[in-house]
Amino acid sequence: MTIDHTKDNAEAMLYRAAEIKSEINKLQAEYDMLAPAVLTRVKELSAGNEKYAVKVGEYGTFIIAKFRKWVYSNPIIQLEAELKNLKKTEEADGTATAMESEILKFNVKKVNSNAKS
Repeated sequence: MTIDHTKDNAEAMLYRAAEIKSEINKLQAEYDMLAPAVLTRVKELSAGNEKYAVKVGEYGTFIIAKFRKWVYSNPIIQLEAELKNLKKTEEADGTATAMESEILKFNVKKVNSNAKS
């Protein structure tokens, strides 16, 4: 029997990619839980400084940056809604054209927390 090493490597690559994406999701969830406490701690450690920044060993630096989000007046909100409807109309009647591209997505299998051991 001949073993197709190329196929084995390709299969292993798929499993490794799935493992990595699963681990990224777990780590992101953990980071999201820690982020509010880290934000508070960075502010505490940076008190009195010109900007909020804390170096963490050789890993890098946590910096608190300002993020600006615009809130628009009702006339602008209404124009945006009208534009959205016009776009939907053009999509439906074929005036607008769609450009497609491929992306790689991976859906992590959800663990049933109600499962009995």
